[in-house]
Amino acid sequence: MFILESYIKFFTRILDVMGVSDRKEFWPVFLTNSIIMTLLQVMSSQVSEVFGLISYVFGAIIIVPTITLGIRRLHDIHKSGWNMLLHLIPVFGTIYLIALWAQPGDLSNVDKTLN
Repeated sequence: MFILESYIKFFTRILDVMGVSDRKEFWPVFLTNSIIMTLLQVMSSQVSEVFGLISYVFGAIIIVPTITLGIRRLHDIHKSGWNMLLHLIPVFGTIYLIALWAQPGDLSNVDKTLN
């Protein structure tokens, strides 16, 4: 039930880039999406190309909410949402972002993040 609640927040806050998301809201969705995409890619190469098409459709559906979720997670640790551009640096940028997302957040000082 916890993952379902996280997904409901994930899709209801689809364009919210000014708020914050704690680790409890971020990680279930991020890991579930990663697992689903990996399984679809493996099944595409091993079973049928139809899974590749499903993978593209799934990716298109989750790309915007995933970006906004990452931005909100960065706001929770008092980092700028522009840090999401670190994904453009192969391997190291993604590893650095995962390390940032793993840090505990502070929801008591939300206003400082937004200024």
